Amino acid sequence: MDFSAFYRVVCQELCRKKICRTVRLNTLLCPRGSFVTSIPERIKENISRSVSKNGDFDLAFDEIGSLSGSVSKEQVVELYIFIRDHSDRMEEEWRDEFIEFFPEFEESLPQVQYG
Repeated sequence: MDFSAFYRVVCQELCRKKICRTVRLNTLLCPRGSFVTSIPERIKENISRSVSKNGDFDLAFDEIGSLSGSVSKEQVVELYIFIRDHSDRMEEEWRDEFIEFFPEFEESLPQVQYG
């Protein structure tokens, strides 16, 4: 399910009313440049489910793609740990693809856990 269009519409409407910086949105980069406050649990679960089923992000491409460039380092690390802890897949299967979405935060990611 692609939530990015919905969130963009909501954010654009709030920006039009010039209140986007005071509203705590839980998603994407606002056109005026304010960042998200947190990644919604449902989005994290969808991304993790894609990794769990396929070992990649194909089923949640829109969700993770929409986060790229709009989340903080801490949020990227939190998402990485969530996927690692909930997908039941080895990190080596999906880590490189994750880094493709968030290359600026590669150095901030935890070391791969083996075993």
